[in-house]
Amino acid sequence: MRSIAFLFASFFVGAATLQADVKVIQAFEGDGFDSWQTTGTAFGLAPVAGKVAGVNGEFRNYGGNALVVSGHGGDAATGSLTSPDILLTHPFLGFLVAGGNHSGKTAVQLLINGKVVREAVGKNNLTLAEVIWDIAEFKGKKGVVRMVDSEVGAWGFIAADHFLFSSDNKPKFSSGGRPKPKAANNLVRVAGEGSAALEPGATFKVTGGHKETGVTSPTAIAFANDGSLYVAETHRFRFGVEDDRNNLFWYHDDLATKTTADRLALHQKWVGKRSIEWMTAKSEKIRFLTDEQGDGVFAKSKMFDEKFNDVLDGTGAGVMAWDDNVYFACIPRIWMLQDPKQDGNEGQRKVLQDGFGVRISLSGHDMNGFAIGYDGACGVPSATVVSTSSRRKARNTTRVIAVLSSVLSQMDPISKSCTSACVIRRKSPSMILVTASRWITILTKATKPALSTLSKAPTLVGKWNTKPCTPSTVRLASSSVRLPAG
Repeated sequence: MRSIAFLFASFFVGAATLQADVKVIQAFEGDGFDSWQTTGTAFGLAPVAGKVAGVNGEFRNYGGNALVVSGHGGDAATGSLTSPDILLTHPFLGFLVAGGNHSGKTAVQLLINGKVVREAVGKNNLTLAEVIWDIAEFKGKKGVVRMVDSEVGAWGFIAADHFLFSSDNKPKFSSGGRPKPKAANNLVRVAGEGSAALEPGATFKVTGGHKETGVTSPTAIAFANDGSLYVAETHRFRFGVEDDRNNLFWYHDDLATKTTADRLALHQKWVGKRSIEWMTAKSEKIRFLTDEQGDGVFAKSKMFDEKFNDVLDGTGAGVMAWDDNVYFACIPRIWMLQDPKQDGNEGQRKVLQDGFGVRISLSGHDMNGFAIGYDGACGVPSATVVSTSSRRKARNTTRVIAVLSSVLSQMDPISKSCTSACVIRRKSPSMILVTASRWITILTKATKPALSTLSKAPTLVGKWNTKPCTPSTVRLASSSVRLPAG
């Protein structure tokens, strides 16, 4: 009996450990489509988080935070989204799909040598369902996954997410839709307003949206002294602000660039693929919103500045109001824009720093929010530390530090953009704490030649050392900060 019991126990333990070999092909969780290529306008510029203008209702049961939908612009919009060549390494290919039930017109397809060998359509609904293709007969070959939308009638769109390979026909999908963020125990959810949560008794009211204010694709906001609002808007994303994954023809040239002049030469070389007219057709913008009665309720909207459409101009992702100046971070420059009467009427404009963003690279390598240091120096994550005003002259040249994410990524190519910078001046020498997606770096003034990889770029970082920190303890002066593992 004991041997039989042991046999059954061994069987069940073994069965529990036999799980499908699953390999995710594409989960569509980024700010673009990675190396998948689009045609037409139906798929927009990036995955969406459950809702898209042009589709009535919200998608359900997709994986993670986002999915791809061809409903941008409604049923009338058409287009395609196609993967690069994929080596078919497993016997099964699975994904989630919803949308229109129009064979050949709103469909997910697998193509081998240009021929459609598998196809799936939606069920005229917004709930994504699992589809598993048996592709064992094609194992070892290369294929592409293509989503098509050529239907302009009712349910004229297709939605999909979470493409994966599996060793069996029952892989486990990540589904359920975008997770709802948790609110603190002392807060109460606002009905019908997504993730908004307030203290009990507080009220919530929307006083101005896109229709009323004209605000489009905002990236950063800054309050003026009187409570007026400056809003940075991006209009150049994928219309001048490009991504190497969508332009692989210039990839090697982009890797070789060392200055913004090199990047300009790259664009001139490939003008036949991406014309200058295309690169300069749209501008980043700064909008000015204000009230009329001094009650903080929106009343007026007007454009403060919008002449940021140079070939090299990147995402306008940082804005800060300081007295009668507005500071704007837009690769390759940091601008100082005067607002003499603080009424949204621009005066003189001046470039404070130039030369940032030497590579096109991937989306997200921008200059983001400003921060004021203890001595009035102004820090820009991913970019630089500069003096905020001509009244505060750079008495110490070590206050001007360039920390480009494209340079920092030499330490860890997997990391994306540098997202935060904190200037620490409790004791001499100064320290700058910089965070990126996978690591934290402390920059300190060197008294001897730097030993890090960044010392190879003295024009960008001078004689500043970098000390990558593992998930343990970062010691600052006499105190320490415990970092979480992972």
